Amino acid sequence: RHLSNVRFLPPQPRERLSLLLASCDAGLVSQKSEVSADLVPSKLYGIMAAARPVLAAVPDDSEVARVLRNAECGWIVEPESGEALAAGILMAFSASTSTREGMGQRGRAMCVREYSRTASTARYDIPARTPTAWRYGLIPSSYGAIEHQFGHARGAVSLVTDVSSEMVATILPLYLVYTLGF
Repeated sequence: RHLSNVRFLPPQPRERLSLLLASCDAGLVSQKSEVSADLVPSKLYGIMAAARPVLAAVPDDSEVARVLRNAECGWIVEPESGEALAAGILMAFSASTSTREGMGQRGRAMCVREYSRTASTARYDIPARTPTAWRYGLIPSSYGAIEHQFGHARGAVSLVTDVSSEMVATILPLYLVYTLGF
């Protein structure tokens, strides 16, 4: 089809990611229904950091939905449903500009408050002293323990399944900071 209101761009260099995210009116995050409730696509945080609202076609009990509800920064619709996605798009673009801007600002504020390097490293000292942290060898300021827990391969990160999502939210940003250099 020849759609005048949709543009498809070729793959863009990583350096342009922030500019691309900031240029949209809203960001889209989608997941299949059977995807683990704890899995969060990294683009969610990129969209939020760019101060843009998020339209999420995700399971209602997913971590993505929880983050959006807590931050009040987007809309959640049923995954894998074209009708639900179309309704979500209409809902997002029928919202006033000030509503979308407010959602975007709340999402950005949550990123700074909860997911920035400073916030993540400050939070690390508290859970690292819990029995769960000691059980998995996560000792404060021990890069070796983090490396042992997650491996040092760039790219995929596998997590043990019985660690709470709060623990993962604390540990994973540190892994990204120390191993991938974010």
